[in-house]
Amino acid sequence: MRKGVFIVLTLITIVMLYSCEYEDIKFDIPVVTEKVSFSTDIEPIFKSQSCVNCHQGTLKPDLTTGNAYQSLITNECIDTVNPSLSKIYEVPKTGSNHSATFTNLQSQQILTWIEQGAKNN
Repeated sequence: MRKGVFIVLTLITIVMLYSCEYEDIKFDIPVVTEKVSFSTDIEPIFKSQSCVNCHQGTLKPDLTTGNAYQSLITNECIDTVNPSLSKIYEVPKTGSNHSATFTNLQSQQILTWIEQGAKNN
């Protein structure tokens, strides 16, 4: 009797394991279509993601409010020819091993800002 119960439970377990379906979780990167402003959209990201904890003058680029734009330009962190290769976009994006990372929306905002010419607006 015990052997029969064991066999039935084993079969049920096998059927349950093989009937499961797994789906890859895909993160949709939001599309930013509006005009992106450095002072109102980009600069606040550096503070909200704690970038300024390390990048406040001693570690380049200086991402503190008022200094961030010039520091990004001076330290060649922006590539308007190949925006997706820009250091400010590539290094801290989600999934990187950088201590601070941007959310998908923040990464997209930064990329869009660079694609729009990386203006100090």
